[in-house]
Amino acid sequence: MSRLPRPKVVSFDLDETLLDNSTIREVVRLTCEAAASLAGLELDAVTAANAEVFPAYFREAEAKLASGSLTGAQMLADVWSAVLEICGCQRMELVTEIVAEQTRLGAASARLFADVIPTLEVLRREGYLMALVTNGASDIQRESLDRVGLADGFDFVAISGEVGAVKPDARIFEAVLGGLGVDAAEVWHVGDNLHTDIGGAFNSDLTGVWINRRGLTRTEADPQPAAEINSIDELVSLLRLSG
Repeated sequence: MSRLPRPKVVSFDLDETLLDNSTIREVVRLTCEAAASLAGLELDAVTAANAEVFPAYFREAEAKLASGSLTGAQMLADVWSAVLEICGCQRMELVTEIVAEQTRLGAASARLFADVIPTLEVLRREGYLMALVTNGASDIQRESLDRVGLADGFDFVAISGEVGAVKPDARIFEAVLGGLGVDAAEVWHVGDNLHTDIGGAFNSDLTGVWINRRGLTRTEADPQPAAEINSIDELVSLLRLSG
């Protein structure tokens, strides 16, 4: 691999790049338990209804969440309203309480991968500007950043729900270029998704670095990253070798 150009800015994806989302299933399980208890329903029925409703709803709502036309809070309210209806519960006043409980559990379980904070601290000491480019609803992503202590951790944050463009659309990356006053050649973007992150970086003439935490195999049809790393801390060595 040839030496990569040294950047002024390192841009990061959020979910599954910096933020470890492996606790989501546990959060849903505990929320189902709380909902069953509040509504006087069988836990198995609530769990089955949630497993039916959420995937179908999310397939239709994902683009709306990413574009900002649907908030995370409204998504949860819609899901739990449908779950209670399937279970034969007409007490829709419980939806607010159930959503609040899922939000509380999510906040309590939020965590970064262990290599994130030490790496960000090194990059800051070495003088790099840092940006975040993430798809998602503004309320969900801003809350996630606050939960893990990164609300003020970046020089520029581009959230699709605020920008109005969804990765791999070049416009969300161009928001970073304009916000920080840099050229595309001066930015590396690091993300776990070959389509949205590496493809988006390619669309914007950024240098795309694929973080492959799960040891996935890339195919010839996938976007080609400029470099591949298995953890965020490997980024430091990669940057030091750039020139």
